[in-house]
Amino acid sequence: MEELAYQFLLQSGYPRASLITDLSILPKLPQIEGHGSAPSIVVVDPNSAECLAVIKVIAADDPDGFDQNALTTGKFANQIGGDAIQAFVIRVDFTASDESQQVQFFRVWPGDQRLQLTAKTFPDLETLKISHKLSSSSVQTSDIGGARPSTRAHGRAAASRQIGQRSNGLLMGLYLPAALLGFILLVDCIVDFITGSGFVSSAQSGLAVGIALLLTIPAAIRYYGVVSNPPN
Repeated sequence: MEELAYQFLLQSGYPRASLITDLSILPKLPQIEGHGSAPSIVVVDPNSAECLAVIKVIAADDPDGFDQNALTTGKFANQIGGDAIQAFVIRVDFTASDESQQVQFFRVWPGDQRLQLTAKTFPDLETLKISHKLSSSSVQTSDIGGARPSTRAHGRAAASRQIGQRSNGLLMGLYLPAALLGFILLVDCIVDFITGSGFVSSAQSGLAVGIALLLTIPAAIRYYGVVSNPPN
């Protein structure tokens, strides 16, 4: 039966170098539970030696049954490469009168669903390569995507710090003119108390108050504009 599946793959365009039947040459062989549970064929990329699929060939009257073979074959594929590796079960029944029942193809991994295929829809080597690349890329994207929330949070924290620094500067500009005016008037009061004559006239005092207001109002507008529009 294994020879039948092997010849089918060769006729489907699989290079001989891509079909591994001696599993002992695999660098990372998962622990195999039970006699006869190992895959019949492991498909690798002949250029990169990456494992692409595992295939188990069984007879219709296999004592382990289809479900058990599908489970162990899928588990074997998962241990090798997770969802990037596909697993297939080929069931052979030479006694079946219907030609479509004599050789049946099933994809049993990734996922829990058993998808029945035909000889025409069974993937060729290039299809397995593309599926492997897409699965590997999705895993990498998922890992990167998992880091994005923390990156966004870091960006928001940095933006908040910048706004805090800007608001502090604007707040200083808001009160600085009034503080300077108050300081000048205080000094004027002290001088007036000591000498009997201050150095700031009433006209100058009014002018100073007007200048302080002109400086304070724009700073107040900018300050409230910053604090009322935080980053998203």
